[in-house]
Amino acid sequence: MVLEVEGGPDAVLAVALSEPATQRVETRLGDLVERSHNLRTGPFPKESWQWHRLVPLAASALEDRCTLEVPPGRSYAYLRARQKNGQLAWASPVFINHA
Repeated sequence: MVLEVEGGPDAVLAVALSEPATQRVETRLGDLVERSHNLRTGPFPKESWQWHRLVPLAASALEDRCTLEVPPGRSYAYLRARQKNGQLAWASPVFINHA
């Protein structure tokens, strides 16, 4: 999932998970300029997730956008994109309403 965010170094991204574990994590944008933030839902080998290091707007380009309607009940979405060098990039599924 790609997010566009605006904020200073002290702005915070907050994520609240309900599955596979109840978890709330806050990460400062200033920290993500320096490095990625790797997180786990529990001790290894539990699921993990990551906030990748921020990419400045000047170092990226987006040619298209889409808006997804979220259907009722369980669903998921994932991103697959073709990069300028012809290679493919994709993200793992993001599960929606997975309670």
